[in-house]
Amino acid sequence: MIYRNYEDYIPITNKSNLVFEKYIYFIEDAIICNYDTSTGIKKKLFNYPKEFGLKSCNAIKFEVRQKGIKNISPIIYFIILCDVQTFYKMVLLYEYNIHTNTVTNTRKFDDRNK
Repeated sequence: MIYRNYEDYIPITNKSNLVFEKYIYFIEDAIICNYDTSTGIKKKLFNYPKEFGLKSCNAIKFEVRQKGIKNISPIIYFIILCDVQTFYKMVLLYEYNIHTNTVTNTRKFDDRNK
């Protein structure tokens, strides 16, 4: 068994004060979900390929950024690098409002020559 630090399992925002993230965001079966670390509740947010009408879209890398000061701003950005049907790569950007639980803005960038 390989020993791993707790930072590998729970993201920490400030290591000197040990402030833990309230939500952990992840992708499960092409659906972006969040896990509330204080209550243990998992919630499905939205289906990311369905927003753009993509049939086969495999996430390669997933990042989450919060606009402004954490835990104050309701806007969260989800950035997903995808492999679309193994033909080309695409970056999907979602702006998600946590107060209304809706995707407010989307952008798509792909590497195909047009």
